[in-house]
Amino acid sequence: MSSQEPRWLHIGIDDDQAIKLLEELAKDAKLRSKLEENPRRVLFRRFRIDFPGAPDKLKLPPPETIAAYAHELRKDQPFGHDFTLAHGIVLMWVAHGNGSPPPPPPPDDDDESASAD
Repeated sequence: MSSQEPRWLHIGIDDDQAIKLLEELAKDAKLRSKLEENPRRVLFRRFRIDFPGAPDKLKLPPPETIAAYAHELRKDQPFGHDFTLAHGIVLMWVAHGNGSPPPPPPPDDDDESASAD
């Protein structure tokens, strides 16, 4: 049985830096293009994310989707929930070529109580 290198990840940024980098990624077409062409190098040099398992190339979500993530992370309850994960995880998710739209906030509690009457 051959052993594989563990799939590790090191993110050297704080929450505010992650949000700023998401905003930059949403606005800067040249940066998006560089990231799509050479993910591991750009992740490490620009985003301070070391990810040996990065793909050779990737396709980023649209800038509007990336901006929506940054917008959500600025809220007191991102994505409608208590959000205890480091925001760099979201940056990593988006910068790795993922990025389905953020989930909607949960239904308003007032609406549920009104329908129960």
